[in-house]
Amino acid sequence: RGGDAVPAMEAVSETLFPLMLEVTEEELRAVPDYLRSQISCSELNGAIKKMNLLVTDKRFAREGPESGDTLAMDEIQTKLKLGLKAKAFVLLLTTLQRL
Repeated sequence: RGGDAVPAMEAVSETLFPLMLEVTEEELRAVPDYLRSQISCSELNGAIKKMNLLVTDKRFAREGPESGDTLAMDEIQTKLKLGLKAKAFVLLLTTLQRL
């Protein structure tokens, strides 16, 4: 098949472990203004991509604190490089029923 590209949603659904899909502008418009103003759609989706990579890496770690499929708030702040926007990120994903 060579250069045939796989649509992003298909690629996500065909992985061994499920990954979180990016948030659409339409989904984000359904979120209350006060929350939507905390983090942009591009920042949100960038963090989702980083989170998918981080969780995938952690799933394949053999043992120790880096193993598993959960993220602590400090990991969200530092490894996803969200800093003070970490709480808004988690609240947005919870509101969108992604967490």
